[in-house]
Amino acid sequence: MKRPSVPMYPSFEKCYYYAPNDGIPYHEALIGITFPNSTYEVKRQKGLRLRGLTVNLLEYVVEGEGEIFLNGAWTPVRAGELFVIRSNEDQFYRSNPKNPWKKIWFNYYAGYTDSFLDAFGIHTGIYRNTNMLPLFEKALDTAKDQENYTDACYIIADLFHKIIQTLSLYVTRESATLEFSIRQELDNAIYKKLELEQIAEKLHISKSNVIRSFKRQYGLTPYDYLLDQKVDTAKRLLLTTHLTSKEIAAKLCFSNEHHFSTVFFNRVGIRPKQYRKTEAEQITEHKKIF
Repeated sequence: MKRPSVPMYPSFEKCYYYAPNDGIPYHEALIGITFPNSTYEVKRQKGLRLRGLTVNLLEYVVEGEGEIFLNGAWTPVRAGELFVIRSNEDQFYRSNPKNPWKKIWFNYYAGYTDSFLDAFGIHTGIYRNTNMLPLFEKALDTAKDQENYTDACYIIADLFHKIIQTLSLYVTRESATLEFSIRQELDNAIYKKLELEQIAEKLHISKSNVIRSFKRQYGLTPYDYLLDQKVDTAKRLLLTTHLTSKEIAAKLCFSNEHHFSTVFFNRVGIRPKQYRKTEAEQITEHKKIF
């Protein structure tokens, strides 16, 4: 099996290209690494073909951070997190200019891929604390160093399958944990006020145990997690509704518009009104490009 030529990529990315001639075990796999670059951005509209193929993306952020366009808003992805964008979704993602990410990634296409992902319950989204870095590093090392191209093709397919299976197992196990129950309570509180004492009482644990357990699992306090979810929801509301900042602040149970604006600025770097204006302009530009 002959190794095909590698597609052209920018200098801050290194890509290894596998495309078996007979389409077995897959039609195409690209494994690569992106090094920190403040201007990095990918804009691939739903249904757009990459070298004639619609690909599924699996990307692990090693360090730094970036954003993916998810459910109508830019959503942060940080070091230690993995994001998946299915082939039937808009594939818009970008590095954070102030703290650009380094990431290892898969672009993968095979006739069975969508059914395989569906079977294991893996959808477009961000997956946190999955400890998947070793598998991504092994895939990258295999792509770089494997001399036998045919063997490498099958090893890469096996690693892709292991990543999906491990991710599915992680999601299943997480749903049965105390920390996940705390997260569910926080996710259900986006549009209301919530005190940690309420969660502690419901789960029959102390407030300090709520904080300690959640931070150990997710890397941030319940309060910071809830504020992040409220800000992400605010982004969505700013781009998909005509609600004013004051109305959004009230809807998300901030004490007042100033408090909402301050929290938003501290996490996003600009005020809500400026975010609405800037992102609306960028979305318009995306539509013009595609």
